[in-house]
Amino acid sequence: MAVKDTHKAFERLTDAGYSKEMAEALLETLSESWDALATKTEIDAVRGDIKASEVATKAEIDAVRGDVKTLEAATKVEIDAVRGDVKDLGKETKANLRELELRMRLQLYAVAIVVIGVLAALELIPR
Repeated sequence: MAVKDTHKAFERLTDAGYSKEMAEALLETLSESWDALATKTEIDAVRGDIKASEVATKAEIDAVRGDVKTLEAATKVEIDAVRGDVKDLGKETKANLRELELRMRLQLYAVAIVVIGVLAALELIPR
């Protein structure tokens, strides 16, 4: 806190035409206010704190951005893996459907042969 020369200020005020009481009242009021005023050193310290906070905040934001990029990359890898799994399942499903289709055809042919055999046995089919 800067030292205030109240005597010098008092002399200036009385020389300028202020009464003794007015100069004392003014200086007393000012001295109460001076205690609440920040010095240049205090302001510089606050500026330094703000700058340090800005740097720390920027570092945190950069770290979060890095984390987001890492998560994006991991998510892309997982999505690609799921796509591959879905593609494989699609191929497997197609193969299973083909196999089922062949089995059904064989069963249908077997039923047709049995029906023809029954019809022939009953002599319902002309020879």
